[in-house]
Amino acid sequence: MKQKLTTEALVVRLIKTGEHDIIAHLLTRDEGLMSAIARSGRKSFRRFGGALEIGTRLNAQLLVRGNRDLQTLESADVVGPVKAIRGDLDRINLLAYVLEIARLTAREGSPDPEGYQRVVAFIEALERGPASPTDLVRWELGMLAHLGYGLQLGMCVVTGDRPDGLSLESGGAVKIRASGARDAVSVPPEALQILAAISGGDREAALASAHVGPIRRAFERIWRQIVGRDLKTAAFLYPELRA
Repeated sequence: MKQKLTTEALVVRLIKTGEHDIIAHLLTRDEGLMSAIARSGRKSFRRFGGALEIGTRLNAQLLVRGNRDLQTLESADVVGPVKAIRGDLDRINLLAYVLEIARLTAREGSPDPEGYQRVVAFIEALERGPASPTDLVRWELGMLAHLGYGLQLGMCVVTGDRPDGLSLESGGAVKIRASGARDAVSVPPEALQILAAISGGDREAALASAHVGPIRRAFERIWRQIVGRDLKTAAFLYPELRA
């Protein structure tokens, strides 16, 4: 049975299909992740306007059949454009990264209004101006905690020693050799102290450039463990700082 549904949604992925159609993966506020086909989506400005852009927030009008079916996107109105982001490659890369995490951690038919709002808030801030590596890590720590993977970032969670790595399996900061954490990634102790401050709500804490590479490698490992594969967008973040 078909029903009409109107919901706020973020466009997290677009796939061209046929000559004129588009399959839109939508992170919705009320229904979780949805996939919908926009027929003639590549040429119908009247029905879709500028709505079919990655990262755009919209009011979507859908014809739905069932939670796991391909739905039909009948029309959409933009309520949150990404005009400034599209003009800045660094911000485009950050947007793509955050949307990939959002898409891979969401579930069809499982609404997550708080998780949805966390993604929206980051995109809105990114539209207002560039985001630093610290801004991204602050968002990731909050998102991990929301998903049930909150990291303890004081002393080693296993031994109580000064930590030198991060381990999702252990639940946070670890002293790698002493803890025996098999999934631990090396992170300088000073960087872990800053992560702990950020996690604790210190708005003045900021990562040093030398710490971005190790922290990015650690977070890539953590997200890989959570979603079951490498994030395709991770390689484009701060390439000059990843040595």
